[in-house]
Amino acid sequence: MTPESSEDKFVRLYKCIKFPHKWKFIKKIIRNLELVDPVIFKQNNKWVLLASKKKIKSIYTKLYLYTSKNPLSSNWKSIASNPVIDSPILGRNAA
Repeated sequence: MTPESSEDKFVRLYKCIKFPHKWKFIKKIIRNLELVDPVIFKQNNKWVLLASKKKIKSIYTKLYLYTSKNPLSSNWKSIASNPVIDSPILGRNAA
């Protein structure tokens, strides 16, 4: 799980110990970025993190993609074509 932690400028990874109420903090996988609504999934032997960045006054218009070979890595790479979406309607994972 990657709960909302944009105010701290970290993406935190948690492991489920006993669903749905017991979770264990694993590590901060991305630091010094104010990302909202992070979602992690595996695709084609790579881990992918999708998240939005705050633009102005809580407006999120850009969706960014980061990749890593290991979800526990602190070495997530921003892809060259970021932002993958730049739209005032579609730029945020959350509705």
